[in-house]
Amino acid sequence: MAAEIKKANIPFIFLSAYIDSKHEEKVNMSGAIELLLKPIRQEQLILSVTNALEKFRK
Repeated sequence: MAAEIKKANIPFIFLSAYIDSKHEEKVNMSGAIELLLKPIRQEQLILSVTNALEKFRK
C-alpha cells in the first residue's frame, strides 16, 4: 500500500505506538513525510500536518 501511495504522490505521516530501527527504516523507505510516536500532543500533530502540506505543495 505504501508503494501505491508513493506512486500517487500522496503525502502521509506514519503514526505508531512503538518503533525500532527495523520499522523506522521501513517507514523511511515508504516515503512518509514524518514519523510520529504516540502519544502525541495536538500542537505536534498540527505542526506535522502543516509541514506535510507545505512539502506536498512544492
